[in-house]
This record gives sequence, C-alpha cells and structure tokens, in this order.
Amino acid sequence: MIHKSFILLITLQFLVITSCAQSPDKITLKPSVDSYGVDHKHKIIVWNYQLNKENDVTENEVQVAFKNIGVFTIPALSYSSPIQQNDYTLYLTAFPIINIKANDSIVDEPKKAAKLTYYDHKNTIQSTIGIELRGNISQTFPKKTYDIEFWEDEKGLNNKDVKFKDLRSDDDWILDGIYNEPLRLRSYIASKLWLSIHKPFYTDQKQKAKSGIDLFYVEVFINDAYKGLFTFSEQVDENLLKLKDPENETINGVLYKASGYEGATMFEKLPDFENIFPHWGGYEMEFPVIEYKYHWDDLYAFTDFVLNASTKDFKNKIDQKINLENTIDYYLLMNLLRATDNLGKNYYIAQYDKNTPYFLVPWDLDGVLGTIIDGRHIPTTDDILSNGLFDRLIKDNPKNYRDRLKTRWQNLRKKEFDGSNILAKIDKWYERFDKQKIYEREEILWKPEISREEQLKYLKQW
Repeated sequence: MIHKSFILLITLQFLVITSCAQSPDKITLKPSVDSYGVDHKHKIIVWNYQLNKENDVTENEVQVAFKNIGVFTIPALSYSSPIQQNDYTLYLTAFPIINIKANDSIVDEPKKAAKLTYYDHKNTIQSTIGIELRGNISQTFPKKTYDIEFWEDEKGLNNKDVKFKDLRSDDDWILDGIYNEPLRLRSYIASKLWLSIHKPFYTDQKQKAKSGIDLFYVEVFINDAYKGLFTFSEQVDENLLKLKDPENETINGVLYKASGYEGATMFEKLPDFENIFPHWGGYEMEFPVIEYKYHWDDLYAFTDFVLNASTKDFKNKIDQKINLENTIDYYLLMNLLRATDNLGKNYYIAQYDKNTPYFLVPWDLDGVLGTIIDGRHIPTTDDILSNGLFDRLIKDNPKNYRDRLKTRWQNLRKKEFDGSNILAKIDKWYERFDKQKIYEREEILWKPEISREEQLKYLKQW
C-alpha cells in the first residue's frame, strides 16, 4: 500500500516540474507618478524601484508603463543596466526621488513657494515648501544647493515638521548639491564619521540630542529637469541639539554660528560688541533671538578668557568653560580630514544651559580629504590645523590635556580613524555610485575636468 505522504510528495514534484517547464508570463508594472522623474531635454527617466527578496523580478521580462512616456520592455530589472527605448534612457535607482515644482525662479532670498514630492519604497510625502538658494561660494556653482522649509500653505505663515527615514522630525532641511565634491562622497563620510565618534555630554538629560547633522542621498528633479545626486540633511539648530524644551517652550541653551574670519572665531582677537547687532567677530547669533534681541556678553567673556586668562586660571577653569572631550574630538577630526575651512568658520559653538560648558559642532565638511571648499586638490598631508583655542589648550596642558589628546588619537586610530576603515568607506560609496550609474547620470549634466578614476586615485593616495 502506497503511503499518502509519498503520493503527496510525487504530486508536489510534478507540479514544480510543470511550473518550471512553462514560460513565465510577462510582468507589467505601472509605477506611481511620484516614484520617478522625467527629464525631456536629456531624455532620461530615473525611477525609484526597490530590488529585494520580496519583489525581486529580475529573472522575468518586465513591461513598465510610464504615464505619457510609453511602455518599456525590460529583460531584467537592474540598477546597473539602463534601458534605452522610446527615445529615452531609463535608469533604476535605489535612492529616494525628490520632485520639486516651482512657478517662480529660485533665488537667494526670500524663499519662494513650491511643491515637493518625496518618494522611497516605504514612504511618499507631498507638501508645499519654501525654497531658496543657500551658501556663499556654492551659489557660483552650476549645480546649486537649496534651503527648504516645509509650509502648511503657499503663504508660508506656518511651518510644519516632517520626518524622513530615521532622522529627526523638523521643518527645515538642506538639499546639498555637493558639486564641489569630485566624487560626491566627502561630506557624507565626514559627517557620518563625526556622529560615530562623538555624542553630546548631556545625553543623559536629552537622549535624542545629536552631536551633528545626519543625512542621506537623494536624486532630484526641479521643474522636470534632472539635477543629479544630492544629500538631504538636517540643519544645526536648537532642535538638533535639544537646547529648547518643546513641551513648555523653555529655552535652555544658546547657539552661535562661526560664519566669517573676523578674529573671534579663530580665538585671535577680541573686537568690541553691541547687543543690538546679530553679528560679532565672525559669529552669527542663531538661538535664542527673541524680538530681535541679541546677547554677546557670555561668548565675549569666554573668548576673553581664552585670550587673556592667566596660565593658572586657564589650567584650573577652562574645563568649566568648554567641554574638553568635545574639543579633543573636534580637533582630531579636523586634522584627520584636513578640514582647512572649519577652524575659523563652518562650526557652531553652543551651550546646553547656562550651567554647562560650551561645545563645538562641525558644519559644511566638504573641503576635506585633500580638497578645499571649491573642490580643488590641495595634496598637503604634513601640517597641523589649529586656532587660538586649540593652541592654548596644547600649550598650557590643563587637566592633562596633551596626554588625553594623544590617548584619544591612538584609540581612534585603532578603529574609526584607521586608514583601512576610511578607505573601505570610500570604496563602498565609489563602487556603488559607479555600478548603479550615479556617476554616469551626473556626467550627463556636469562634465568633470578630471576623470572619476583619477579622482579616486588621488583621494586614496592622499
């Protein structure tokens, strides 16, 4: 007598063999209009489609119907194999797509109303935004960087917080064109590196406080024109650093931005101040600003202490004025990266509350790893970057500062600052951009003066 389980097994095997012998039907996909962008001038489509085990259809021929463009017949879906049909080239991307529709020209100021659609395989966000150009030298680049604010309506009278991926919920974001980064990976790697080595000293009180901005890559269309790869990033503000209690609107701390080389930001000069002005000595007052009132007294006093305190007072009291672990990590990161523009500007100095020391927050980590802010190669590797604060910390050696600096450097060099670790990050992103045709798409728009192969060789040698 044949056992029932044996009959079941034979039946299942027959079904599998029959199924495999048949030609699989073509799969037809109709992408959401939010999931792709079309550049009619350059005849390209960039479509966000997530290839994974759940919906991987790469073994089947696929028909993809794009609205008003036509049907693409694709032998196999792949990030690395663009398809040319219907006079267009179709690229698949794993990066989120952002489409922006603006009726007015996007200018430096003020922000102009526009419509933004964000799409990834898990989320779609549509909103009115205010958008403007941002930066100084970056405004001279052909590929722009944008400041974005999410609005309740086109008048922009009320902002609204929006959350992306695992970043914070906020109304204020940056779309960085990273045009001055030859391989589009320097500021991303540098920002992630800072987050990996440093946490705010007050995280026991504020667990969600960050030591710097987080970011991720997106691909951007503006008015149906492909603009390429951008980083979508948080801003350094009171929300990121948790300097304000959102429940009762209590203001705890202060935040200043080092934006210019006017002496105070390098801890070299002590210019006079007036609290009626939003600027002092190269700093901008960021928070709090209430009824256009600014306050420079405490930052002036701290700068005065760094410049003029006796050696005894400096050694005994500097750790009450600024967090020394923070200054050590900041100084070491700036020298590891050779961030030439981040010791007299492009940083923030903040205080969690009036009873805690100042701390530093890096910003605009683009002119690093062998380049300066306009993207030019500067191959120097044998100097030490510093300013008046760091010079005095090393010279006067408060609280055994020099040994602490040395020990921290040695420990970081075993892991986060290890050369092979950083080279692995560079290789990872370069290979992904190359394989997934990011560089190919960028070069449709922005022709490099130096090939990406030469850029990679230079970066790794540096």
